[in-house]
Amino acid sequence: MNHDSDTSRDHALSILGQDSPDPWELPEPGPSTLMVAIGGNHVPKIDWIRDVLATQSQNADAIAELNEDIDGPPFALWSMVLSFGMHPIPVVVWAEQILEPDSLPPLAAGGRWMIGIQTVLDPESPLALWNRLATLLVRCSPEVCCLFDQETEQWFAPEEIARYLLGPAATTHEGMLFRVHATATSERPEEADSIWLHTQGLHRCGCPELELLELPAKHLGVAHEMLEALGALFINQGVPDPGVRFEAGTGVPLVLEQWKRCVEYLGPQSIGGLEHRMQLASGDDNPLLTGRAVVCGPDPVGSFRKVLVWPQAAITALEAGAAALERTSAWTASRASLARLLWPKFLELHAQGRPMLACVSVEAGPEDREHIWIRVSHATTSSLTGEVASDAGSGQHQAGDSFSLDDLDWLVDWHSPDDDSVSRGGS
Repeated sequence: MNHDSDTSRDHALSILGQDSPDPWELPEPGPSTLMVAIGGNHVPKIDWIRDVLATQSQNADAIAELNEDIDGPPFALWSMVLSFGMHPIPVVVWAEQILEPDSLPPLAAGGRWMIGIQTVLDPESPLALWNRLATLLVRCSPEVCCLFDQETEQWFAPEEIARYLLGPAATTHEGMLFRVHATATSERPEEADSIWLHTQGLHRCGCPELELLELPAKHLGVAHEMLEALGALFINQGVPDPGVRFEAGTGVPLVLEQWKRCVEYLGPQSIGGLEHRMQLASGDDNPLLTGRAVVCGPDPVGSFRKVLVWPQAAITALEAGAAALERTSAWTASRASLARLLWPKFLELHAQGRPMLACVSVEAGPEDREHIWIRVSHATTSSLTGEVASDAGSGQHQAGDSFSLDDLDWLVDWHSPDDDSVSRGGS
């Protein structure tokens, strides 16, 4: 059960740039391609897709096969064209044989065939369409090994397919539409070394790709979470204009700046600098040279030349538990489902004496909720008690206050702060 309504938010983005001319020079959205690897000895048939379509509800938004000839990929065993309800762009489906299985990751081991699906995502609701595309694919055969998103180069394992697409509590979230990459000068950067964080996949959602430049490596964890949260928020709510201060949560003031203005202050050998971007990708359509927004603190720094830099105050506040990122309803629902599923793991770690934190959803007003972290002192299969870890944005809960929860439907997340191998939600 997801108690957070679709219309309520934990916090609000103050000013959005939805009605402004595009200030980010976004490229035209390209096609998105999803594929499933399939094992077994049976050659995929076009009827597999038709059988899935036959099980759906027949309404105005139903998926239908179009009677159109199409030249699919030259290596395709067959191809077909679908319409997805009101989506104006045709959807192409095809099957192919895996000719070089050794080139695929271990997740795809045993796969002999692939079925692909391709269209341009709707920037107004990319997650809903992505979810429908992926669900159609993973339901076409019981021998699906894994799901592959070509644009983000993400592979989804069978347990992830069950969790997000097929299980009784399956729910996707905006973070599945993009990835966050970290680029450094070495595989094991020192704490003070600079890292360039940048997303991959937001362009197809009608958003600029996000970046953090010259980020000290010691802040990588929280900075990664920040870009994940921002990407999801922008997909869901729109993108602020350059230089406009906005709140990305409680105590998280930020601005976005055009990447060219930030890069001009970097040294020629800097990670994320112009020369570095041109080395990583070439050609007129280099994705690292267009439609990108750098996440900065709201106040310029510098004695002689004021420039916007990475949001140090917000990131350190998040690390200290004195600030909180806004999350979308879809992310909250997905994370909460996983946290409850893995609650037995939480109890196991807690019984070992590890310090444990749990994030719960609490009322913050007549029609609003907020998330607070609890230092757990006692936990059962259906409840927890402890104390509030940091002040809540609404002021209704203060650090050190006693807290008890008797209904795990309000659980959002959990993690063990003293063990890097146990990430939030236990995932």
